[in-house]
Amino acid sequence: MYRIAIIENEKEFIDIMTEYLIKYSREENIEFSIETFYDASSFLFDFHKQYDIIFTDIDMPKINGYDASKKIRSIDENVVLVFVTQLTQYAIKGYEVDASDYILKPIEYNSLKLKMKRFVKQVHKRNEDIIIVATSTNEKVTLKLSEIIYIESDDHLLKYKTKDNEYFSFGSLNKLESKLSSLFFR
Repeated sequence: MYRIAIIENEKEFIDIMTEYLIKYSREENIEFSIETFYDASSFLFDFHKQYDIIFTDIDMPKINGYDASKKIRSIDENVVLVFVTQLTQYAIKGYEVDASDYILKPIEYNSLKLKMKRFVKQVHKRNEDIIIVATSTNEKVTLKLSEIIYIESDDHLLKYKTKDNEYFSFGSLNKLESKLSSLFFR
């Protein structure tokens, strides 16, 4: 399942984006979880790397999409970030926050469809290089495979050792082994 956030202060564009994303998910047989936010402040209040793709309008009251994107990047440098705007001069600012692309309003389905194929590939590639660990304290931690030094098992308690920390979860190395890349040897 792909987790998508739409940050847009105009209901009309939220409805169109949501409709187009649902249509795309049906055509491609991909499952989306879509959350919408009418301003960047409410989005940023609880943002903690939980989305795969974020669509944000640039021209919004209070915190604009560009400033919100800088905060998003400080928390999650890998999320696929897409600007949605009526003004092309704002789209250029996307390069400053490593936006994946921009979509011009009014939104056209065929244009969005082509871009979504690329966004989904980006997310898929990024997810090949990470693992989500449900820790023994019921917290979910996203670890890059390249950051894991080793994984140790002691009676179904797995210890994930990174340079800076240790994370514990319940499971077995046998089941985990199939999810890991060829970077790891048993």
